[in-house]
Amino acid sequence: MTSNRSNDRSADRPSDRSGGAPAYRGGRGRKAHALAGAYALNALDLKERRRYEKHLARCPGCAQEVRDLAQGAVRLARAVAAPAPPQMRQRVLAAAQATPQEAHSAADGGYAAPPVRAAHAGRSGPGGRRARGGGYLRRPVFGLRLAGAVAALSVIAAAVLAVELVRTRDRLDQERGATRAVEQVLSAPDAHGVSARDAQGRGINAVTSRRLGAAVVTVSGLPAPPGGRTYQLWMIDAPPEGSQGESSGGSSGGSPGGAAAPRSAGLLKGSGEGTPLVTGGFGAHTERLAVTLEPDGGSTRPTTNPVVQLALVDP
Repeated sequence: MTSNRSNDRSADRPSDRSGGAPAYRGGRGRKAHALAGAYALNALDLKERRRYEKHLARCPGCAQEVRDLAQGAVRLARAVAAPAPPQMRQRVLAAAQATPQEAHSAADGGYAAPPVRAAHAGRSGPGGRRARGGGYLRRPVFGLRLAGAVAALSVIAAAVLAVELVRTRDRLDQERGATRAVEQVLSAPDAHGVSARDAQGRGINAVTSRRLGAAVVTVSGLPAPPGGRTYQLWMIDAPPEGSQGESSGGSSGGSPGGAAAPRSAGLLKGSGEGTPLVTGGFGAHTERLAVTLEPDGGSTRPTTNPVVQLALVDP
């Protein structure tokens, strides 16, 4: 009886993509393919990682998936946070010089100002008063004015720093949001990496997730766009069944192979080298990515032939 139950369970157990070994299930019941992204990002604990490595040794499909995702993660790692503008350092140094420093007494080991000596004993003059012992001291008018000027400069410097801090915080928030979006796509259960490169060394790499409807795209080998031009990424869907689609061509806005009209997926920064572009709207029928050279600000439809293209093939 025990043997029959065991056979029934093994018969119902799903198999992995290699068609041979049984599908790996982690402690939380996740399938092997769902752990490929987490393994590539080193997000598994030690015990689960060792179990998954045993699975990779007998599953070529998952092993290839891990290699593709790891290569995509390496390409995306080239994108680093933008450095602080050089003006910020100058403003901070200027504010530090304009900010009054707290004076230290001689008892603290610091510099102590020399005592004020009485001058012109027994006399007083305009704008002054007679000090104890007959000395003459001027009213600290200049000192008050200097203190007021320093205080005003400190307020201005603090305001400038506050504005810079707000701008820096906003930039960091945007970068953290982009990083989270990249991580979500890379760790998606259906994440799939694909890349292509032409004879001129121009390449396009993508990690896609149809479940999330998103893709992380990087390009390489593209020259800097000329003045007044920018690179634009397009998603091209497969034509409906029985439809001939539009004719191919650059300025007409059509797409190769009679596919549906391209949809804009965003603009690349400069040559796009090492800067990931996370795009939504990635549908179940999206079959190709293409990059064209467009006027600044982008176009609603491609106006030139694709510079580089990438055919998307589901695993």
